[in-house]
Amino acid sequence: MYHFSFFEKWITQDNYYYAKEKMGFGVGLARSQGTYTSYTSLDDKVDELYYYMQYIKFGFGRCTSEACIDVRDNIITREEGVRLVRLYDGEFPSEDLNEVLEYMGITKKKFFQIVDKFRSKKLWNKKKNKWYLKYKL
Repeated sequence: MYHFSFFEKWITQDNYYYAKEKMGFGVGLARSQGTYTSYTSLDDKVDELYYYMQYIKFGFGRCTSEACIDVRDNIITREEGVRLVRLYDGEFPSEDLNEVLEYMGITKKKFFQIVDKFRSKKLWNKKKNKWYLKYKL
């Protein structure tokens, strides 16, 4: 078995442009929920929920993960990364939520009970029935 990264450095944005130019790869018009990109993790409706749960459990989400890589690879500046994280990190994954919950066989009420169960008191405060992250970028 061979992986593309055996031959070229794995840079998601470069790979997207390569696939677009050479293979006609296309993406939707909208960005993925929770981040600023529109070309990663496109084949799974559960991904947005996965990254949202990462945000709930650890206090950082998909946008932070992707921005860190793009800053490291000199695709965006740190300042741009911080701005993007403030805009999109922790965005609720509403687009495919009903379908995902149906697939998992749980109700929205049960879903939110599970979400709240994984919130660390070290990271989150609850005021007037609303959760707030204590430490934001």
